[in-house]
This record gives sequence, structure tokens and C-alpha cells, in this order.
Amino acid sequence: MSVTIHAQDQGTDGKTLREFVLNFLTERVTVRELLRSRIYQGVTEGNARRAMAAGKGGAPSKTKPVTLNFDDEFKKALDAFKVGRVIVLVDDKQLDDLATQVVVAPSTSVTFLRLVPLVGG
Repeated sequence: MSVTIHAQDQGTDGKTLREFVLNFLTERVTVRELLRSRIYQGVTEGNARRAMAAGKGGAPSKTKPVTLNFDDEFKKALDAFKVGRVIVLVDDKQLDDLATQVVVAPSTSVTFLRLVPLVGG
């Protein structure tokens, strides 16, 4: 049974930066899988936007549009999670271990909270 959930990226000011839908093949997923799905969707959509933008406009460009690499972006996300620059909340509960399993349902709320380091610290 596949499960579709609603998720969002949120800044430290509480404002929603982006809302999206994530799909999973099972109802039991790990925090790592939540991050993987989020990054996969972001890379796929980002690359599609770049490709469309490169096809518009005036004269053809001699340079190819820069594409995001999923493996690189996923590694950056894992590193950010490990050092606390990204926090994952499931139903408003902070999860701090990538191996933690959660049961997701259509009513599950997932927030990826992006923390920005202060200048000088």
C-alpha cells in the first residue's frame, strides 16, 4: 500500500518556505528515507526548472545548464542533519536519529526545519 503525505520546508522564523507531497511504498519509513525522498524530489524539480529555463529566452546558450546531483545533495542533507542545521519534525515531534522508524499516514505532517548559522558562529 503506498502512502502520500504532506510536508513542508520551514525557516527559523516559522514561515513555510515550500510545501510538497511525498510518496512512500510502505507506511513504515526511517528519517533517512524521509530525507532521501525530500532531496530526490527537490533535485528532480530543480533540474526540470533549470532545463526549462535554459530552453527559453533569446539566443541559444553555449553552456549547458548546471544540474544538481542527487548523491551530492543527499550527502549534504545528511551532513546538515547530523550537525543540527536541519531538523526533521514528524507530527511536531523532533526526530534526531536517521534510523528512527515512523509510521506515516495521509494525516502525517512532516516539517524540514532549516537552521541558518549566525554570522561569526
